[in-house]
Amino acid sequence: MFGETPLVRVDTQQQLEAMVKTLEHTPVLGVDTEADSMHHYQEKVCLIQISDLTTDYIVDPLLVTDLSALAPIFASPKIVKIFHDCYFDVVSLRRDHGFTFQNLFDTMLGAQFAGMEAFGLASVIRTLFGHEIDKQYQRHDWAERPLLPQHLDYARGDTHFLAAIREYLTERLVPLGRLHMLTEECEYLCSKTWSGRTKDPAAFLGIKGAKQLDEPSRRVLRALVEWREEEARRLDRPVFKTAPDEVLIQLAERQPTSSAAVVGMLRSGSSLARRWSGDFVTAVKAGLADERPLPSEVAPRRPRPDRAPDDVRFRDQERLMAALKDWRAKVTREQRLPQICVVANGQFQEIARRAPTDLDALAGLGDMRRWQVDVWGEQILEVVAGVEVRRGGGADDAEPTADADATGGRRRRRRPAGAAPAE
Repeated sequence: MFGETPLVRVDTQQQLEAMVKTLEHTPVLGVDTEADSMHHYQEKVCLIQISDLTTDYIVDPLLVTDLSALAPIFASPKIVKIFHDCYFDVVSLRRDHGFTFQNLFDTMLGAQFAGMEAFGLASVIRTLFGHEIDKQYQRHDWAERPLLPQHLDYARGDTHFLAAIREYLTERLVPLGRLHMLTEECEYLCSKTWSGRTKDPAAFLGIKGAKQLDEPSRRVLRALVEWREEEARRLDRPVFKTAPDEVLIQLAERQPTSSAAVVGMLRSGSSLARRWSGDFVTAVKAGLADERPLPSEVAPRRPRPDRAPDDVRFRDQERLMAALKDWRAKVTREQRLPQICVVANGQFQEIARRAPTDLDALAGLGDMRRWQVDVWGEQILEVVAGVEVRRGGGADDAEPTADADATGGRRRRRRPAGAAPAE
């Protein structure tokens, strides 16, 4: 699959510096990372794969701990860094190694802007080159050593084809008039930073079934979730691998007060019961005794901006949001456009909040891109003008609850405007 392309492992500081000298004048590089998020409480970058036009490199950050020599390459405006679905790679490399970025090209976004129906990397490679990528190591613990040949082949496959994919996508995007759209989206991604783990006191209410619990059960669920977070941290394992949400919901509903009761409610021979029945009981009792006020709803994913006196009233925002979505559906249907080529829900929310009346006001809204204002600005303003709205608060203006608000941002894993998840 890789032909005569050599693979170079970079396991020492000297090897890293030699690689950088080779790459510092190259025009394009394919880049990817592998992390251990499926196996540890706090993930870290475990591999950095880089491909130029002749060679595939695999850098081991667990052996080469000072990667500062790579910083000028990532920050260079002269070298195109090609990623596929680059958000997590960019924020992880910035978090772990302090890198900054310029001149990115995201092939997943490019495939979406080009109107490709399947835009996961394996699908794009299959479509363009007829190669089947073995994804069996997608959930591998990349912190494990030694790296076996099959691990290296998997890792290099994520960057080996990126330069050719970029070339193909560029040739498609130019006649469609969409290359500048992709360029601006990638500029936006260059600035993204790691948001980290936030201690949201209402996060436990986001668990499926939590809102159907009565008040004592919610208190128990909160205590169980807090216990799980600390236990996952102590064991250095992902939260979801410590105790599943559905088990915590069961415990919150039934509130067992003895280890025998825990064993009785879980399946026979459950490892959860064997390992944590006592902890579960302790958490249940703590929850029942917890007198802290309960949050009324799940906190928004992003902090809601401070309400300005001239903001549109909440109920009118909902009406305007619906009108904007109807317009987008009509545009994408009639022009056969990918949704990414229009406007995302999160941007619609800000438009509905402010109801701009001219292009300058629209362009000044936080996440709006230049290309969106240029292409769609006049039509968006027409939609806004067609919905009668009132500004400022009023006695009848109640903010919608999180349950009622189904207009959340479209991004998964915090992607840029309109992006859809990879396969």
